[in-house]
Amino acid sequence: MRPLQRAVITALSVALTFPFVAAPLAAQAAGTGTVLHVTPYVGAMVFGDYLKGPLGTSLSNAPGLLYGAQANLSLAPNVSLFGNF
Repeated sequence: MRPLQRAVITALSVALTFPFVAAPLAAQAAGTGTVLHVTPYVGAMVFGDYLKGPLGTSLSNAPGLLYGAQANLSLAPNVSLFGNF
């Protein structure tokens, strides 16, 4: 194998391996110290039929817009309290 091909293959190998090695290291970094996180969300909820009865009766909801916020209170490094509003 020529030296240039070997250099290109080595460079590509390092470039493709780096993200798989760096990701676990970044996951173990110390937290930022933030105690309260608030995240807004919005979406669409599609409901189906809950109950179909005799003579064509049914119980269902219509599709609609869903919005709110999720709050996360960090109590310890591995313990958090979540709430949705």
